Amino acid sequence: MKTLFIGYCAALASLAVLDAVWLGVVSREFYKARLGHLLLDQPNWPVAILFYLVHALGIVVFPVPLAASWLSAALYGALFGFVVYAAYDLTNLATL
Repeated sequence: MKTLFIGYCAALASLAVLDAVWLGVVSREFYKARLGHLLLDQPNWPVAILFYLVHALGIVVFPVPLAASWLSAALYGALFGFVVYAAYDLTNLATL
């Protein structure tokens, strides 16, 4: 149980840092230029927090138990992230 909790906290921290860099620095202008009219003035923080909590749970439940090393953990985590974000992006592409 302690290992799962540590994994969950690590996943949550990693998501928060990586997403902050991605959304706040790397892709900020890209999204603003293309989706500015659809973006809220401020994020819906309760929904954003719920997303991070659920996504971190998904990481701990799916890729982490398969990992035998740091490398395989990174690869399974990347695959999980790819599948989750692909589902989101492809659904948007199909419906918007």
